[in-house]
Amino acid sequence: MAAQNKYHLLNQEDDTQENDDGSTTKKKDQMTINYFCGRRQIYRKDFYLIMGTFAVVSIILVALFITAAIRHQKFKHPPSQNHPQSNGSASDNSFPYKNFRLPAYIRPSHYSIDLRPKYNQLLTDGNSSINITSSKKTNFIILHQKFTTIHEVKVKDANGNNIKVVKVSQLLKYNFLYIQLENFLQPNHKYVIHLTFTSHIKTKVLHGFYRSQYRTSSGITRYVYSTHLEATHAREIFPCFDEPAMKATFSLSITSPPGYTAISNSRHYMKTKLPDNSTLTKFHPTLPMSSYLVAFVVSDFKYLEGKTTNNTRVRTWANPLIYQYTNYSLYVATTIIPFYGKTFGVAYPLPKMDLVAIPEFSAGAMENWGLILYRETSLIYNKLVNTLRVKQWVTVVVAHELAHQWFGNLVTMQWWNDIWLNEGFASFMEHVGTDHVSPEFQMMKQFLLRSYRRAQSADSLPTIHPLVSTAASSNQIESLFDSISYKKGSCLIRMLRDYLGITNFNNGIRHYLSIYKPVWHVPISFQTEYGGKNNFLFLKKTDVLSWNSTDGWIKLNSNQIGYYCVNYDLENWNSLINQLKENHTVFSDVDRHELLDDSFSLTKPGMLTVKVFLNMTKYLIEEKNYLPLYVGLRSLSAIKHTITDKRIKNKVEAYIYSLIQPQIQRLGWKPQTSILQRDLQHLVLSYGVHFNDSIIKNYTLSAYHQWVYNHTRLPKSYRTLILIAALKYNAESVQKVLLEKYNHTSSASLKRIYFAILAKSKDEALLKRLLNTTLDPSKVRITEAVGRISAIAVNPVGSKLCWEFYKKHYQIIHKRYNSESFTLSHLINSLVSRFNTEAQYNEVKNFYHLHNNVGAAKSTIPIVLSKIRARINWRKFNEAATLEWADKYLP
Repeated sequence: MAAQNKYHLLNQEDDTQENDDGSTTKKKDQMTINYFCGRRQIYRKDFYLIMGTFAVVSIILVALFITAAIRHQKFKHPPSQNHPQSNGSASDNSFPYKNFRLPAYIRPSHYSIDLRPKYNQLLTDGNSSINITSSKKTNFIILHQKFTTIHEVKVKDANGNNIKVVKVSQLLKYNFLYIQLENFLQPNHKYVIHLTFTSHIKTKVLHGFYRSQYRTSSGITRYVYSTHLEATHAREIFPCFDEPAMKATFSLSITSPPGYTAISNSRHYMKTKLPDNSTLTKFHPTLPMSSYLVAFVVSDFKYLEGKTTNNTRVRTWANPLIYQYTNYSLYVATTIIPFYGKTFGVAYPLPKMDLVAIPEFSAGAMENWGLILYRETSLIYNKLVNTLRVKQWVTVVVAHELAHQWFGNLVTMQWWNDIWLNEGFASFMEHVGTDHVSPEFQMMKQFLLRSYRRAQSADSLPTIHPLVSTAASSNQIESLFDSISYKKGSCLIRMLRDYLGITNFNNGIRHYLSIYKPVWHVPISFQTEYGGKNNFLFLKKTDVLSWNSTDGWIKLNSNQIGYYCVNYDLENWNSLINQLKENHTVFSDVDRHELLDDSFSLTKPGMLTVKVFLNMTKYLIEEKNYLPLYVGLRSLSAIKHTITDKRIKNKVEAYIYSLIQPQIQRLGWKPQTSILQRDLQHLVLSYGVHFNDSIIKNYTLSAYHQWVYNHTRLPKSYRTLILIAALKYNAESVQKVLLEKYNHTSSASLKRIYFAILAKSKDEALLKRLLNTTLDPSKVRITEAVGRISAIAVNPVGSKLCWEFYKKHYQIIHKRYNSESFTLSHLINSLVSRFNTEAQYNEVKNFYHLHNNVGAAKSTIPIVLSKIRARINWRKFNEAATLEWADKYLP
């Protein structure tokens, strides 16, 4: 319950996937914030765990979701207001219907939609028939339409008799199309709405039906036409009942130009050549589904094909230059589909699955039923070029979207305020699915950094929204696609799975969890020095867990399963620190991660002296595991960046180097077999570049010179790191080489690599030139521009430059991304990620006071202001203690 606790954070970390080119890719969500802690403390001897009610309610919500969602594949729309039957008008005051939601009593059952795009004119002529039933007597119909021109509206009864339409009007505010009838529709009778309309093919935004492009090997531009309809963009292509609970079947037909193929959610059953040489493709009816899941692609793409063990046809599509690199995605999909079917006890219900790499796609991917669309970087894996991190990312995104075929598509939330049910479950299952395909990635351990830490980070601010939040406008709906819905939701699913056990959890899904009642329990696992491991259930927040002093120290939340952080009294903290120094292997690497994470998080609200965390880091000299070293080094770096005393900054920096130096000597540049050890190697080598470590400097400069002068290939696992190091050590000459390669390479992948490295330059003139390229879609794709600006923004030299660039080009940027909340949120968070002064806080606050038309990113502004305030407060709470500790313990 964030609104009732004061939470604090120190620094911000975006929920991004780092690619092998140093750039970042976001899944559909996307803003994250670093670190969480509420007012929950443990006192020695007779101690209380004051959990608050949030964790309790969360477990109930998850249990209710799995029980209710599996049991009810068809949702009932909640009752809406009684609505006046007036003649209506286009003005807000006189429009006869006053609710943002559609009337609950009119339900669609089937759409027949025929689309005839005029591709050269960027228009689509269409006609549709919508079968509806009304549960009450009414003389008007309301559905959604936006950016479409309505030419004709007819309403007929089941016998084909016309019901006269006396008025058609629109309410732009809610995208409503109002159809007033001369006679009343009768309860439970069937009717058909016939519409003819024209909609637009977009070129400057990446939703609705839009055009993107790629270049052939000979430099010819080829266009791709595709859709992205979540959350409220189906209405931009065809009039519809555009709410998730308004499920219906869809029969679609569409024309494609010569040389192009059309695909959609279902398989086609007819292709007809038309007199103008275009092809009309007709598709089988879909299963009942929400309008936001409708999808089609018209392209000249090629595909690879495979089949699952259940004989489901799977195809992976991409442009002809790269489609062969979808072979790994094809393997993942054909493996995971039957695995999920067995896990959920429901076989994948469609006869086919298409996965398509779209050149320009705003999200990481979109789970349209039977036709999943991906950003190219989320589906393409070339083992000769890409690193294991890219392979993992592709696996994770494919696993995430396939999980949605059950949770989101087959079973759908009733309204967008429960989007966390969709995204939380898929975000958890992406780890389970990836672990099934590639156990070497150790995804359940990575969950702590990929989800748990980011969820608690996002939950740390008083301005963050609750898990179930208001969604009364399209912008509010878009703003809910963030780390609270994705990451926090997945943490609660994980906690419930651990509490029930994997077998019971899976059986509960398969058997509707009918035997499990919602529980008002908070499961607590703990370990004591002499008493071993145990479990306890908190039935209410005032419950007491008895603990004898003869048991020695106590450590709660074993394996960091529970969604909470833990505070102890100083005596117990010191006992835990002593244990780490004497024998840290008494605790698992996950528990060591949690002790470091919690002790640092508690410094933010001033609930624990920073000296506890700093004393704990002393044991890291003996640590050899990624999770604890990651959180320890990142937290120490955050302290270094936040304190203002340069003398102490230098001391902390030297201390960090003393901790990583043994790791550099141990790991060096030797290939690592474990994914987490590879991550650790990359972590310490990255820090070593900053500290001018001689081992790193000698290797990177040698490898760079071999690459430039002898044309040897850089090892792909270290490529970005080597070039970053070379740029640091020989800035001017290396910068010249990289600029030359950036400007002349025809490879989009290499272009991203070179840009990401150049973004780390200290040359302000170069950074300004790079920023200017992001405004030109011919030089930087719209989907990549925000990531490139963000890459420069996290550069200490580029931070101020990016903020000024953003302010200067505010109108252009927000017009381009106005309806894409996670894109704008990612950008705004990156721009202010280094802001930590009162002056910077006021500058950001004043700017958005004057420029408050931020569209779907409106909820981001109070969040980023809270982040800046939290960094200011951390220094207020902890800087003096840091100075005292550093002077006492650091040379």
